[in-house]
Amino acid sequence: MVIGLAAVPSAGDEFFAEKNKTAAEQRAEEFKKQEIAKPILPSPPKEEVAPQVGETAVTAKFLNIVLKSDVKGSEEALADILEHLDYKNVKIRLLKKDVGDVNESDVRLADLSNAVIISFRVKVGAEILNLIRDKKIKVLAGEIIYEFIDKIRKLIDDMTGQEIVRVDLGKVQVLAIFRTEKGRMIVGGRVTEGKLERGARAEVFRAEQKIGEGKIAGLQSEKKEVGEAGKGKECGVLFDGDIKIEVNDILLAFREEKQKTL
Repeated sequence: MVIGLAAVPSAGDEFFAEKNKTAAEQRAEEFKKQEIAKPILPSPPKEEVAPQVGETAVTAKFLNIVLKSDVKGSEEALADILEHLDYKNVKIRLLKKDVGDVNESDVRLADLSNAVIISFRVKVGAEILNLIRDKKIKVLAGEIIYEFIDKIRKLIDDMTGQEIVRVDLGKVQVLAIFRTEKGRMIVGGRVTEGKLERGARAEVFRAEQKIGEGKIAGLQSEKKEVGEAGKGKECGVLFDGDIKIEVNDILLAFREEKQKTL
């Protein structure tokens, strides 16, 4: 058992054992001097001009991120998605990715670098939360990956002066449940209004009450993978979300489009 730590250590931190208290204090003092000597990560410029060959120079902004997750698999999945988000005028910088609860070191880094903290299925203690509020640091917390990505996109849209507009696409009545897995289902249904599109978001209604939301990750019609299904068509829907869909539920599909603000 190790006691007396001032903060929760991060995965991969090293511990040193010394013969006595005096030796331990000397090593601690040496370590402190080394840390002080390290350059503090400066706040990156919020904008920079990055002209390409043959192109007019454009102003690029940065979105700095400190990523904390519950397990290595979640960390790698989120990091991979973030690193492949493609925006012309906003560059995503993943300053840190680690497993474990949000700690003082994460807050200090976010404060110094004007970063957003992503807290995926991990805790934020009361003291750390107070520090975050004091430093006025933005934290995105939750348990569903695609919701995080939507929040990041919204953040980027805010940075680039774009507004998100919702466009309703159509409705499908659920006729059958084919498969249920954690976080996703395969259901069958008939499009009663408009159309369904692969990749669209969908609200789930039961007895005219909204019970949740998810994403249409895949569509199949007449035993073929399709990009969309129109009114009157029967189709299979791969639904990503934590909602347990039932027969006769209604899926209201919609997409979000970006519009430049005046």
